[in-house]
Amino acid sequence: MTDVVRLVFSLFLGVMVSVMILLRRKNEESCEINGRRYQPFMWGAFLPLMMLVMPVMYLFLGGFRKAAHWTVSVAFGMLVHISVYFLILLIAMPLLRRFISSRVCAMLWIIPNCLYLTQYGAMEVSEPKLVVRTSKEILIFAAVIWITGFVCVLALKIAEHCRYRRRILEDATEITDQRIVKIWESQLYHTYEKEPPYILVVSPNVTSPLSVGFFRRSIRVVLPQREYSDEELSMILRHEIVHLSREDSLNKFFLIFCAALCWFNPLVWTAVKKSSEDIELSCDETVLLEANENEKYKYADILLKTADSSKGFTTCLSASARSLRYRLRSVTGSRKKCTGAIIAGVVCAALVMSYGYITVAYGDTTGREIIYRSEDISEYHTHYIESANGGYYDVDQMALNEYLSGLEMMSVCGRYSFDDSDPRYIMSMASANDSFRLLFFENYVSIEPRKDVRGGVYYLPQGADWDYIDSLMYDTPSWLQN
Repeated sequence: MTDVVRLVFSLFLGVMVSVMILLRRKNEESCEINGRRYQPFMWGAFLPLMMLVMPVMYLFLGGFRKAAHWTVSVAFGMLVHISVYFLILLIAMPLLRRFISSRVCAMLWIIPNCLYLTQYGAMEVSEPKLVVRTSKEILIFAAVIWITGFVCVLALKIAEHCRYRRRILEDATEITDQRIVKIWESQLYHTYEKEPPYILVVSPNVTSPLSVGFFRRSIRVVLPQREYSDEELSMILRHEIVHLSREDSLNKFFLIFCAALCWFNPLVWTAVKKSSEDIELSCDETVLLEANENEKYKYADILLKTADSSKGFTTCLSASARSLRYRLRSVTGSRKKCTGAIIAGVVCAALVMSYGYITVAYGDTTGREIIYRSEDISEYHTHYIESANGGYYDVDQMALNEYLSGLEMMSVCGRYSFDDSDPRYIMSMASANDSFRLLFFENYVSIEPRKDVRGGVYYLPQGADWDYIDSLMYDTPSWLQN
């Protein structure tokens, strides 16, 4: 049932994404607009905010162990999923760019942001399909290295952005030239931005127009100290307004967050660079929606005059030498492309549906430590045992305790419901101070708390000896056997 719920939700999400893309395109191309003309695909901070805030919440609510368990579970799943997704997108993007709009190509890089939805209880996977086994010591060592790299990379990128912002705004002054202000206001009106808090400034420290800032009231649109014609200013300012309306600075932050998450994977860094190109191509495409051939060539001329590269989480009109050629070809090209809405919807549904099936199992312990807590196993008794066919049995208690105490078990990262798997056995066990249930599946055992605080899912590397367990069961209670 769990997998069915996830499938239905994933398909619904995919349809919503496709519909949203079509509506956004209609809104951008329409002259009759209610509200902002250009809108973000999704808020770029959803997944980063969840992954930064949730460990803190678990730390206060459940303690260090629960916070660490959640962090390892989610981080492992995210870095594997995002790495594979970006690799596939890197391979497919040259082909996609030929046939679908640049706006959807840019959206495809941002779609992993919706993976935060997989952390809701209703989106739990029934059971993992692939288990990566490791020892507790190796896992702790790897987690420390990964967290250190993640924090360092993210901190360095944020510091780089802050230094760059400080440098370009250090000598910046607000523009008061009425010619420029009038063009700025006309472009804001064209995009239906109602009383935006953006501030237009000029700076001697930039060579290309750009926008900098995360939050609306801290955003600055920066122009270099050079003369532009009215037509050039109109295109330049519309380009920056499109970036701001779509919150591309937050989208770039999300992509840098993904790079920090997978900091050891060079393919992800390559993907982040490619995604920046698609974000700029998307903006070019939007600016030129109503442009004629002459205006397209003038826009291409602006790109040539301002060839440079942006830093930090800024959005920049200019293009690096590497991507300039493709942008010029895209801007001046006349080939009609399809929206790609269906492709984006299918990709989104597949991405969400496939998350969570790979997990980590760690530890090198036995049932004596996990089930019996290293206590005297003779103190534990089975109240009842339910088999897969619903029967109840009596059991050779001591033999069962000895078998379970020697069972090799590994802690499983992540949350799994096992709703779509019927347990081979359900055992209700208790001692004088403890009470719990054991649910045995093919390669897992789930411990459900009843009175004491315990629980979790454990992987059985060697599997369970079902024939031996069956041999310990009696068809009738022991008091009737004689």
